[in-house]
Amino acid sequence: MRELLAALGRRRRVLPLPHAVALPLGRLLGLLPRPPFNSEQVKLMMTDKVAAPGLPGLTALGVSPRPLTDWLEGSGGRRLRA
Repeated sequence: MRELLAALGRRRRVLPLPHAVALPLGRLLGLLPRPPFNSEQVKLMMTDKVAAPGLPGLTALGVSPRPLTDWLEGSGGRRLRA
């Protein structure tokens, strides 16, 4: 998050938010017309996003992983700032 904000030239305070606090806060914020996040999004953040072992990985899809900073320093960062 900090790297993305820096690439955008924005300064924001980034604070840790434990799940035990985020879930009830998400329920409460979900009542707002345009909530910054809601309980469903918190639940989504609490689940694993990693494929099961034995499944084809990124290389099988022709994708080579690279650091986010490489993308931000290249065309991706320029698109975000535009």
